[in-house]
Amino acid sequence: MKATEAYNQAVEEHRKGRHKEAVRLFKQAVEQEPEFYRAYAYMALSYEALKMPKEAIDCYVKTVLIKPDYHKAYNNLGQLYRSRGEIGDAIDSFRNACQFDPTNALYHYNLGLSLMDIREYAPAREALEKAFASDPNDHEIVNELCASCYALKDNARAAEVLEKFIAANPDHARAIEFQSRLGALRRVQGS
Repeated sequence: MKATEAYNQAVEEHRKGRHKEAVRLFKQAVEQEPEFYRAYAYMALSYEALKMPKEAIDCYVKTVLIKPDYHKAYNNLGQLYRSRGEIGDAIDSFRNACQFDPTNALYHYNLGLSLMDIREYAPAREALEKAFASDPNDHEIVNELCASCYALKDNARAAEVLEKFIAANPDHARAIEFQSRLGALRRVQGS
């Protein structure tokens, strides 16, 4: 079986939830074509599904060694590192993802969360501002950006972010909560 055939079958096995078989086929693909970065990336996903994070990390590292600008692999690698408490490695991975896809809100959001984890609020806010610029309608981005603003004692910016979100999304499930927070910020600013 050729590498692409093994890969295609492995992807199908992965989609069907047969991850052990998928890993076997992905391994077959990369044995035949060692620079098949997509096979390593997908194999990592199968290892993640099998709750084998070390193997998944190894596959993502191989992926980016072969294709250094593959931002999706950096993001997934960062998520794995963060889930293991390896925040420094997570931050490095998310920064690489952002470098290669600078308008991707998710990558900046993940970077911001990791920086918040270690209480690096100013760089976290910078990353979250970029996420908000790319996707101002994501309530999770809004929530974390406001948290970074609160940590930096910038209630005025938090209020601006909440106002923008509420104006664009008045019927969103979190709009009432955000409206309440905005009211509290205004009361604090007025005192």
